[in-house]
Amino acid sequence: SLGLPVSALLAVGRAHRHSRAMAGRAALSGVLAAAALLARAAGDDDVERRFLAVPSASSAAEHLKFITSRPHVAGTVGDFVMADYVRDKMASYGLDAKIANVSVLLNYPAEPPSLLLVEADGGERPVELGEPVVSSDSTSDTPWRNHTFHGYAPSGDAAGALVYANYGRPKDFDALRQLGVDVAGKIVLVRYGGCFRGLKVRNAQRLGAAAVLIYSDPEDD
Repeated sequence: SLGLPVSALLAVGRAHRHSRAMAGRAALSGVLAAAALLARAAGDDDVERRFLAVPSASSAAEHLKFITSRPHVAGTVGDFVMADYVRDKMASYGLDAKIANVSVLLNYPAEPPSLLLVEADGGERPVELGEPVVSSDSTSDTPWRNHTFHGYAPSGDAAGALVYANYGRPKDFDALRQLGVDVAGKIVLVRYGGCFRGLKVRNAQRLGAAAVLIYSDPEDD
């Protein structure tokens, strides 16, 4: 049988709406690859060939439309609905698919976070962290829309000068160091991409940064 936890069945997209389809695509391709590997490990080449013959552009579009139709933040009801969907679809392909309930540590913000930009002259300007609702996209207005936060990050406040570090990779921080820029005690601004977001935070943490802000660069979408 194929037993996978919810977290393995579905990838959770970032808050940025343009990433939701990519998350669904990653989830389905990950499940397909896992099933193919299991069939290969079992020495059943015929099962692998038949399974890989199932996907099509139309079925992929159908799956993505459903998976992106409602929020599915990890550990929420929507996440479990999507896991059920993936399991049922895999079962319809002839696989003995099951969901394994696994207890994991997940955190969510108790309230939407806030960001305040303090100008050199002392002026303060709040920064909007949530995206505006798109009237043509019913999934853009959800209770999770403005819960912009880093998973597993501690609660608290941070203040400091802002330093831009590109993708937050070791070589990006090396470039800053060569320019004489020290990120210790500062808030580091990095963009998605280049490496796993958790490593961006870890790289900054190792250098003594006070906090990390990650944003989606439209140029990378």
